[in-house]
Formats: sequence, C-alpha cells, structure tokens
Amino acid sequence: MNSRYEDIIKNLIKYGETSELIKAEVLIGSQSRQSNCADEYSDIDVILFVSDIDFFINSDEWINFLGKYYISFVEKTVSGGMERRVFFENAIDADFIFLQADDISRIDELSEIVSRAYKILLDKTNFTDIIRNVAKSDKPFSIPSESEFQNLISEFWFHVIWSAKKVMRGELWSAISCVDGHMKEMLLKMIEYYSHALHGADYDTWHSGRFIEHWSEPWVVEEFHNIYAGYSDKDIMKAISATMNLFQKVSVETADKWDYQYPVISDKYATEWFNNI
Repeated sequence: MNSRYEDIIKNLIKYGETSELIKAEVLIGSQSRQSNCADEYSDIDVILFVSDIDFFINSDEWINFLGKYYISFVEKTVSGGMERRVFFENAIDADFIFLQADDISRIDELSEIVSRAYKILLDKTNFTDIIRNVAKSDKPFSIPSESEFQNLISEFWFHVIWSAKKVMRGELWSAISCVDGHMKEMLLKMIEYYSHALHGADYDTWHSGRFIEHWSEPWVVEEFHNIYAGYSDKDIMKAISATMNLFQKVSVETADKWDYQYPVISDKYATEWFNNI
C-alpha cells in the first residue's frame, strides 16, 4: 500500500471498529495488488458492508473522521449500488462502495475486480469467506458466438454513417459524443477480442481499457494517436475514418483467427458511403 494513504486506511479501520453500522471493510484495486500496484496517482477503493447505506451516502460524519476533504459526491456503481467518491488533502482520492450487509445479492458483479486482489481490513462476522468465494467465482473470457461477433461489427458500421450524418447536419456535439464515446466502446471490445484471438482465452485484457497500452498490440496502440477528434467537422470526419480503419483491421483479423464469417456487405456499404460524401 502507498504510504500516502495509510492514515486514511487506519482511520477507516478505527471508525469501523467503533461503528455498529459497519460489518466489514475490504480494500480492493491497486492498493491491494502486487502487480500493476499503486503509485502516487492511485486511489483507494474500499467495499464497505454496512447495515444502513443511506447514512454513509448522506452523512459527512464518517468522512470527517478519515481526514480533511474538499470534494465528495455520490454515483452508482457497476454492481447497481451506490458509492461515495472523495478527494482528501494532497489530492488523495478514495472510492467507497457500499453493500447492504444482510443482502449481498449483487456482490458477484464485483467478482472481476475482487478476483485480482483484495485485503480484508475489518471483518466482524463472516465476510472473509464471502469475499474469498466471490474472488474464485470470476468467470474467464469466453469467445462470443459468431452472431454476437457479427452484430458488433454491423452496429459499428451503422454508427459510422449515423455519426457522419450528424457532422453533415452541424450537430457536432452529438457526432463527437458518438465517435469518441460509443464507437470507441465498440472498438475497445473488438480490440479485446483481437487480443484473445492472438493470445488465448486466458490472456488478461483487464476491464474498461485499463492498461491497454501494455496488453494490446503495439501497432494497435500506435493508431490511438489518430482516432480521437477535436471539435470541428473536418477533425471529426478524420477521426471517424481512422477509427474505421483500425476497427476493420482488428475485426477482419479476429474473424480469420476464429474462422468466423465477416459481414462484408455492412463494411463495404458504410465504407463506400463514407468515402463518397
């Protein structure tokens, strides 16, 4: 664990020991990992099993106990719950994920994160066993079906035309949101598929693009310089074109590796339409 965060962690444990609302505290993320571990820019990620989530969402009492803070807000988590995100002094940021101690039905949705590494900070009941089982339950990558693979490709080429139309209508905000948002999400998924096609199902592609500069192929990463847009019609169109080229390369090669039929008609129609305009 990075020493800059030790005081907050110690205070969190002290607060948990005296609070009847906290049943367990589990450190996850980079602060608990041995590889790709925390550096000076890392945050603190903690799962708190509590009996009253509303208290921790709405009260500042417990945060003040941890240290002086300047920014705090609430957002939904990947598991459908709520978390409190906080910036303490020296720009130390912490994410606190809350799970109802007597109803942990959503905890399996955190299995990918927990399976990488975790550290039990506090356990007043039997959450150590629960976390251990969740970490073991993480499902390995499974190759998508041919229809799922083809659907992703068709969806991508649909949005090539859709986003270009937005540019032509002068709706640059909508266009760039799609090009640098949804289209990049589809590209990321295809890059993950491509990496697994090259290196096997056990190859680690992390999640949400984490460490993509390390696990993706160097030639793919090099193309990232060209695929993002500035706020102008010409720049957005250039970004669409570069994104198209990269997506096409990795998807065609992935289809070949998996012996899947590539949806040539979708690609050809969208590419010719885009080039003609």
